[in-house]
Amino acid sequence: MADRFGQVRVLERDRQGARMIASGAARLTALGLSEDGRWAAAGDPSGTVTVWDVRRGGLYRSLASSTPVTAVAFSADGRRVFAGYRDGKVQEWDIRQGRALKGFEGHREAVGALAPSPDGKRLAVGGDDQ
Repeated sequence: MADRFGQVRVLERDRQGARMIASGAARLTALGLSEDGRWAAAGDPSGTVTVWDVRRGGLYRSLASSTPVTAVAFSADGRRVFAGYRDGKVQEWDIRQGRALKGFEGHREAVGALAPSPDGKRLAVGGDDQ
């Protein structure tokens, strides 16, 4: 859950309330949680994907680009995060090493949704083009 002040809160289904794991100045435009719940990632208009370690509570890594982020999703193993951008491109990032891996031409306009397959062989990409 993210709010307009750049705060990210993780809701625990078996507990009351929410635990805040991050607070920033940027407005968030995308948010994702890894399948195992260890990592949270948020994208912002500056082009940064910020990854937090949910278990330990705190910033893990920032992954910078120059294009506004419009979607994020984790690989099934939680080792990579995919970022979709306003220009229609998609970037795969290695979160442990903090480096860009493979880039994709997703759409001509903003990427609105990303869905990696459980086996890691496919990535569904939804966009704003007509």
